[in-house]
Amino acid sequence: MSGGEPRSADAVVVVPGIMGSELVEAESGRVLWGLRDPGWYVSAWTSGRSLKDLAVTEDERAGRYERVRATRLLTFAAFAPVLGGFEPYRRLSRTMVADLFHPAAVLEFAYDWRLPVDHNAHLLANAAQRHLAAWRRHPACDETLRRRAVDGDVRLVLVAHSMGGLVTRKACADAGFAGLVRKVVTLGTPFFGAPKAVLMMGSGRGFPLPRARLRSLARALPGVYDLLPGYRCVRDGIGARRLTVPDVTSIGGDADLAAEAFSRRATIPDRRLPGHTQVVGAFQPTVQAVTIEAGQATGHRYTILPPDGGAGRTADLGGDGTVPRESAESPGPGAVPLAQSHGALAASEDAMVVVRDTLDGLRSGPWQGASELGLDAPDVIAAGRPFTVEITGAGRTGRASCSVFDAGTGLRVATPVPRPGGEALMGEVESLPPGLFWIQADGGGRSQVRRMVMSFDPAVGDPDGGGE
Repeated sequence: MSGGEPRSADAVVVVPGIMGSELVEAESGRVLWGLRDPGWYVSAWTSGRSLKDLAVTEDERAGRYERVRATRLLTFAAFAPVLGGFEPYRRLSRTMVADLFHPAAVLEFAYDWRLPVDHNAHLLANAAQRHLAAWRRHPACDETLRRRAVDGDVRLVLVAHSMGGLVTRKACADAGFAGLVRKVVTLGTPFFGAPKAVLMMGSGRGFPLPRARLRSLARALPGVYDLLPGYRCVRDGIGARRLTVPDVTSIGGDADLAAEAFSRRATIPDRRLPGHTQVVGAFQPTVQAVTIEAGQATGHRYTILPPDGGAGRTADLGGDGTVPRESAESPGPGAVPLAQSHGALAASEDAMVVVRDTLDGLRSGPWQGASELGLDAPDVIAAGRPFTVEITGAGRTGRASCSVFDAGTGLRVATPVPRPGGEALMGEVESLPPGLFWIQADGGGRSQVRRMVMSFDPAVGDPDGGGE
């Protein structure tokens, strides 16, 4: 143990989100996703060459998944346009070991996030059951039970981020597996989908080249189709309707992949997750609705409310910058809102408090020091050019600090001074060299709000490297 005595005798499984597992080519062992060098992401999203091997092949669409292996959880920061940056899962896993569980009780479940949620749910159920059986046989399990003077009812605890919550929900749709699960903690899971998945497929024209690279890749990944929104989010006149297969094909998506994803969603039973605690990112500028027109998807930072005598009403309910707040709240116990971006949510101190409290059987939040800070910045910027950062929710004092850190070295490279600008604070970053950078806003809460930007040289992109 790296901490004190384990507080639980259960077996825990950490389930990452989309793009949260390292992927390697099975035959050669070459890493396809999850490299340490931030420059790789800049090169990949501008040239497109390194992304081609991530596209799902015809063999893989037919169910032959041997070409790519998921080896471990993300251990270094990663980046994708539109979705932004992804923090590694080291802090979440270390919290499990240091504060709650014996190391042998913790399984990090890596999976190929390119593939359908149903496929990965089957793998999760099998891996979790093997892990539970192995932990029950482990001498430390009996020792923990004896020291805590509890009975031998050793079960599973599943802690899932983002898409990992969808994988977990599908695995728990099997009543036999769900009976082995004591608690589930989800962090920023898009239970009802995310309009940003539509933007991944249908935006790009007039945007920086990296978004066109993402569009080309997203259209070929079944896992992305499982993230498409299932609620009424498509602007239709003054009202809203649900996304359809023709909508998806009109923006260049694959009709078969869309139909299969919608069909899979329809088979999920309306059943609460066992012992569910749901953490949702909040207060961040978030796309909550879309307009689809002339083969292009446009996002809106508002939700279209159901008509109650006033059709066409909208409200900005926020979210974590990727998943709308309402989409991350499944029916059941109330959600715990945290001011944090999607990619940083699973590594934030606030989330660690909720996870520890939940697994200790305590009630989490609200607590002193919680904030409503929001942070907005472009996901992709041109190197050498200034850009603006916007901070909201700074409270009555209107005070907040802002810093920019190199994602590779962790060194601070800029400190823009936030100044009043209407209802928000605005800070200008003079310029950044090519690379990945964390923008961090601090309003005095427990956690700083973080989001990643990618700086690239527009002259470097190769128009034949995988875009359009």
